[in-house]
Amino acid sequence: DSTAGYRADVSTAVQARRKNPAWLIIGLPNSGKSSLFTRLTGRKTRIVNYPGVTVELMSGRLKGSYPLHILDAPGIYSLKENTEEAQLVKQIILQREWQGHFVEGAIVVLDATRPLLSFRLLQDIQQSGIPVVPVVTMLDLLDEKSRSKLAFLWRRSYVVNARTGKGIEQLIDHISACSGRMPPYNCPSPICAGCPLWTSVYERKVPDHNYSVTEKVLKIDKWLLHPVIGYVIMVILLLAFFHILFSVGGLLSDYVDSLLGQVGNRLSALFGNTPAFVHLVDVFISASSAVLVFLPQIALLFVIIAILEDTGYLARMNVLVDIPFRKIGLDGSVVLPVLSGFACNIPAILGVNAVRNGVVRERLIWLLPLVPCSARLLVFVMLISLLIPSNMSIVGVNAQAVALAAVYIFPMLIAGVLSYVFKLSHKEDMEKVSNKVLELPPYQVPSWRTVLKLSWIRTSAFLRRAGKVIFIVAVLLWLLGHLRFHGDIPWVSFTEEITESILAEAGKALEDLFEPLGFNWRICVALLSAFWAREVFIITLGAAYGLSADHESKTLLALLSSDPTVTMDVIVALLVFLSIAILCMSTVAVLMEKHRRWYYAVVQLIASVIIAYVFGWLAKEATQMFL
Repeated sequence: DSTAGYRADVSTAVQARRKNPAWLIIGLPNSGKSSLFTRLTGRKTRIVNYPGVTVELMSGRLKGSYPLHILDAPGIYSLKENTEEAQLVKQIILQREWQGHFVEGAIVVLDATRPLLSFRLLQDIQQSGIPVVPVVTMLDLLDEKSRSKLAFLWRRSYVVNARTGKGIEQLIDHISACSGRMPPYNCPSPICAGCPLWTSVYERKVPDHNYSVTEKVLKIDKWLLHPVIGYVIMVILLLAFFHILFSVGGLLSDYVDSLLGQVGNRLSALFGNTPAFVHLVDVFISASSAVLVFLPQIALLFVIIAILEDTGYLARMNVLVDIPFRKIGLDGSVVLPVLSGFACNIPAILGVNAVRNGVVRERLIWLLPLVPCSARLLVFVMLISLLIPSNMSIVGVNAQAVALAAVYIFPMLIAGVLSYVFKLSHKEDMEKVSNKVLELPPYQVPSWRTVLKLSWIRTSAFLRRAGKVIFIVAVLLWLLGHLRFHGDIPWVSFTEEITESILAEAGKALEDLFEPLGFNWRICVALLSAFWAREVFIITLGAAYGLSADHESKTLLALLSSDPTVTMDVIVALLVFLSIAILCMSTVAVLMEKHRRWYYAVVQLIASVIIAYVFGWLAKEATQMFL
């Protein structure tokens, strides 16, 4: 599907929208596009989506008083690629429109370390008929000899260094001057591709050489890509990063939670402790906490991804784990989202943008909720302590630790099997995975300006999109847990006892449905409340047994042990069910945002509950059979 011979069809209706001009940044992956975008745009930047695709673009206003929008397109190698990213870029170029904006031209980023690939992409885009401004990046990474060989390239382009800001102001002035009068409309500069000066460039043989592969890079890669040492270094780095994610992110989350609690207390004291106002403050603080408590971990994960990507190590990590993941229909780029899922599924799902392959990215969205997050750990530990005595061991290893490892591994095995089934049932998609090129970018010191700005853009996108859904659902769940029905008008009233609430009534209604798994109504109520936050499962279960919110876990364990309906097979079924089912409203909200279709997220939620139900029942029957 070639774009040769195509000319962008600029209709009268589109020309009428020239008052809302936009420019599209296009370039190879790891060519410095995002760094250039952060330099060209001001504070008003955001992540946007194109209708019908899962690919995201970044949008922002050009710095200064120019009424221009800049779009950062995903990295591509050619418009002829059979990928979602390339098809999106091609569609925008040919239609010359984006969300009511007229796309005047394209800023094509030419990576000086990969001149041939960059020129092929430039020719591809120029053939579409859209005006092009070539911008050379990475020239500072070349030695003097290599730079002189490419003099014909950078002398006819704008040379910028997005890390230092060199050349950015001149580029901004040029774009603003060309806006509204691009070729063939009296462009004031001959530098735009399509002008006569560029004819000789295409006639010249562009060197097919990757100038980023230097002797220094090869020496570093010798260790980082070593079949043994490379994996050791990768594990150490990931452990360090996720230690920061767990410890620092956890402390910041606790601080946010504590801060919101203090705000609630001060509001109540300021306006009086009237029951109606106390309930209003409680629901507002609870819903806000459900949204804001995730922000520190989400922001930290985006910072980690940006650092790994900017330094060039993320591509090396993908190469190390690429072969085993390809066997189940994925690729090496999934390692970071999967591992971050052990901390929290929400930033993990948001982090799938690090996966460049559209097929793999789509599969990962469906599979990531199966990764056991840290919020389930307390529940797993409590239930395992009911099953296995603390002094029991298996081959010298604590039996409770073995059981906990099994609970973590089981859903991962299901995810692997499902991915392999996807691979077998969609063989045509596997060609897109297997044909994907893994390139190794040069090593660079991360630009903190780019890292922090991109992290802020992605974090604010979570607040703007998923945050609204989480807040609304949190309010609804709070009301269900604090309202009860009665016969007098207005038929509902507030209650502090969860056993009298609408949520408890719903749990009792579900008891018959979960009877094959042996779940009593108290467990059903705890499962419903866990949809608000998995952490409240234990508190709600204790409340359903008549305990206060600050009860000790030993007290709840004693009550569960004495309950004749909570047998060993029921506990095993509950463990399996909790390890598979998506019982988290925040995860569902993020899935809605990533799928672009709310009903896909609903289907995924229902499917996970059905799978969890089936495996829970099988686990219960197997336990009864063997024990």
